[in-house]
Order: sequence, then C-alpha cells, then structure tokens
Amino acid sequence: MRRVKKVKRAKTHKELFDQALRAALRVDFINTMPELKLYTLSLYEAMKWGQEQTQ
Repeated sequence: MRRVKKVKRAKTHKELFDQALRAALRVDFINTMPELKLYTLSLYEAMKWGQEQTQ
C-alpha cells in the first residue's frame, strides 16, 4: 500500500512541474534558458506550497 502512494505522488509532482513549465513558457520576460528554469522552479514550489495549504 505504501509503495502505491509514492508512485501516485511522484506522478502528481511531475504533472505539477509540467503545469508550471507551461505557465512559464507563456510569459514574455523570459530571455534565457537559466531564467526559464528558475522561473519554472519558482512557480512549481509556489504551486506545491499552495496545495499543501489547502490540504
């Protein structure tokens, strides 16, 4: 049972990161790949924090 939860959770994190990446690609002020990576990670962390706050 515990193993199933880890797999489901990892998929959720992947989906959340993909959503953050798609959102980061829509902004106009990103000029370089490092900026894109940092902005995506910032969005991902904020989204993850928001999920934790609503649980």
